[in-house]
This record gives sequence, C-alpha cells and structure tokens, in this order.
Amino acid sequence: MTDTLFTRAQILMQQNRLDEAGTILGELLASDPSNTTLLSMLSHVQLEKGYKERAMELIDSAIAIEPDNNILFYSKARIAIQQEN
Repeated sequence: MTDTLFTRAQILMQQNRLDEAGTILGELLASDPSNTTLLSMLSHVQLEKGYKERAMELIDSAIAIEPDNNILFYSKARIAIQQEN
C-alpha cells in the first residue's frame, strides 16, 4: 500500500497535481517522519506551490536526518535561489 501511494505521489507530481501529491506525501510522512526522500519530495511540492519558507524548513529537516546526502544540499541551494527571486 505504501509503495502504491509513493508511486501515485510521484505521478501526481509529474502531472503538476501538487495539492494531491502533497496530501499523499503528508500522509506517508505521518507514518515515517524521518524519511528524507518524502521530506525532499514534499519540499519540492511546497517550492512549486510558492511556499518557499516551508520548502526550506522541510529540506532542512531532511538534511538534519541525513547530513551526508549531497542531493539534499542541491535541493537546498535550489530553494535558496528561488527565495532570492
């Protein structure tokens, strides 16, 4: 079931159905709050919706859990650039 929801969230993100994807990612995070992939994905959703501060909070949470993940730092830099614009 969780894998199915994860895949559905990915598809919804590709279709730019961000509200629906965000809802699913939030549900998945409720049961696995330290999942950095989910945090990163939800951060992306929030950024795309224009919630830049929330996106940064989420990616910072992911980095706190997995500080050696370079992809998370790339995402943080992307968010920081968007915050400047």
